[in-house]
Amino acid sequence: TGSHILVNGLPQPYFDVTDRKYRFRILNASNSRDYALTLSPGQPFVQIGTDSGLLPAPVSRTAARIGSAERLDIVIDFAGKAGANILLTDTLSNTPLLQFRVTSGFADNSSIPAALRTLPLIGSPTVTRTFEFDRRGGAWTINGQPFDPAVVIAQPVLGTTEKWVFRNGGGWIHMVHVHDVDQQCVTRNGAACPPYEAMKEAWFLNGGETVEVKLEFTDHTGRYVIHCHVLEHEDSAMMTQFEVVAASP
Repeated sequence: TGSHILVNGLPQPYFDVTDRKYRFRILNASNSRDYALTLSPGQPFVQIGTDSGLLPAPVSRTAARIGSAERLDIVIDFAGKAGANILLTDTLSNTPLLQFRVTSGFADNSSIPAALRTLPLIGSPTVTRTFEFDRRGGAWTINGQPFDPAVVIAQPVLGTTEKWVFRNGGGWIHMVHVHDVDQQCVTRNGAACPPYEAMKEAWFLNGGETVEVKLEFTDHTGRYVIHCHVLEHEDSAMMTQFEVVAASP
């Protein structure tokens, strides 16, 4: 995880802002470190998007856990904060990441829309598949197997919707990333998904967690990969392939 956390290449930088709303796109570009992001002193922010673009509606939050390759699209309102220094902090490591220095002098009449983007209708799943992320025999595996370029683990049919179950069987954090199409959250740990996880392409799985998603294969036929986006896991073969095939004539 390294000894220094960088924001846009710098350790603990500052950013001058005026007393208005700002939109920030945050990418966790760390190879394995995850973060729990907060603003001081308990300042809320509004999440408007994920790895898959805009959410259906904005979600007010005071903290956000973000794993490798995850993205957050957020709005921070600095109105009424002129003269303050507000810290973006990782509470997992208790490390200040970035300081916002708020100045005055901007009349902001902007607002965040109550509705952002309608969640696409992708139908009901006709097939369910389970993918177990684990460590066996000293290797990072999916369904008990390390990556083999000759192996295709699933063959969904173009134009169909499936439910995929991602399960973390160990005590490690995994970031499940599916190529090809976005996924809509069905359940997290058997309960309703939080509103900020409506649709994504990278899923944070803590030890013992399970996420169910549904996805419609609308783009192209061909081979795609599923992998853990923690680079040490991915590079040690925690990856598998699926192949989208054409419907039978």
